[in-house]
Amino acid sequence: MRKYFLTCAVAMLAATNANALSESGTFQAKAQVNVVNHVTCSDMDFGTIYLKAGNARSTIYMDAAENIEITGDITSYTGQKPAKCTLTGTFDFEDMAYNLIIDDKLELTGGTGSEEDFFDMPAWIDSLSTDVEGNEIAIGGVLNIPANFTGGTLTGTFTFTIVE
Repeated sequence: MRKYFLTCAVAMLAATNANALSESGTFQAKAQVNVVNHVTCSDMDFGTIYLKAGNARSTIYMDAAENIEITGDITSYTGQKPAKCTLTGTFDFEDMAYNLIIDDKLELTGGTGSEEDFFDMPAWIDSLSTDVEGNEIAIGGVLNIPANFTGGTLTGTFTFTIVE
């Protein structure tokens, strides 16, 4: 019995190997590698601003070249600096067109005001302006302070992307 079992097992293996198909194939490997450049930025600093108590809506406009204009009840201001971003890597602003993608408006935390039917209205930054020189981008904007502002240290973070 053992002899017949062994003979059957060998016959099955031989038959299986004889009828097995062999196929081969090929495939390509690929990847897209994008070079990420490094960007470091200083803060956009609207400095120290003094408002009249019970102020009307007020703005301080600071362009990328550090020109300042004010409206409303701002009585004094000092220390304004636009954000300055330094780009390292393969940027070539003279030979290629780059787009700066950034939010149009940033609501700030740290104080609120009230106007008409709006209570707890935050200050915000909008109307951004940029100036590119070499591998640096200066970014300014308009700080909007709502009426009846409570005062405080205002903070927020812009995120931007530079694409070719």
